[in-house]
Amino acid sequence: AKVSDPEPPWWHRPSFWRRAAPRCAAAAVIVTVVLVGFLLFDAQSRLGDALEWMQDNKWEGIAAFVAVYAVAALFFFPCAILTLGAGVIYGWLGLLPVWVGATLGQTASFLVGRFLAREWVESLGTRYPRFRVVERMMQEKEGWRVVLLLRLTPGIPYAALNYLLGVSSVGFREYSAASVVGIIPGMCLLVYFGTLAKDVSDITSGDGGPSRTTSLLVTGCATGVCLTLLVVLISRYAKKTLAAAEEG
Repeated sequence: AKVSDPEPPWWHRPSFWRRAAPRCAAAAVIVTVVLVGFLLFDAQSRLGDALEWMQDNKWEGIAAFVAVYAVAALFFFPCAILTLGAGVIYGWLGLLPVWVGATLGQTASFLVGRFLAREWVESLGTRYPRFRVVERMMQEKEGWRVVLLLRLTPGIPYAALNYLLGVSSVGFREYSAASVVGIIPGMCLLVYFGTLAKDVSDITSGDGGPSRTTSLLVTGCATGVCLTLLVVLISRYAKKTLAAAEEG
């Protein structure tokens, strides 16, 4: 019988480059936009300028806030500043535009990671052994539960997680449902701390919160402690559950 020639390695296959070329180009565009934004246009200060404009144009700026938040989540910009800013500008009502913007941004990031920049995101995921454990957990358990626990666990970069979950085995519906719920506790905490500030410049310049009467300070601190404890308890439960699943 005739022995067939050995199959060439993946990097010698034309079919691989035909599939990879547009995705690599998309990934290059994303990286370029991020670098240009930070280095050339000083994106972090631009976020502060945008928040100050929204504070002056409170209700007209809601749609702009949602759009800025979605783009920030997509391009790895600091969403925490925007969440605090929503608390300053809109009070507790700021939860709604933050939630809508975060949902749009994390959904777009998931789809980009899955369909446009998959090879690039997968190469990033291989550097983190824990991501392989997470993938195994998703295959053994309900994917939505793992996503929810990851969202509730502190210390995991929000934007990076959106992309990495895009190359996991979790389905789009499971990802979306668990994500829109899992981001709420941390979002509530940041929006609350934003409500303690008097002006957007307090959070963008790091000057701290406004002066308050003693009663408001006591009430605010007590509420903040309660919210923090609640988020910590939820986070500890999520970390313990993830650790138990890893050992199992």
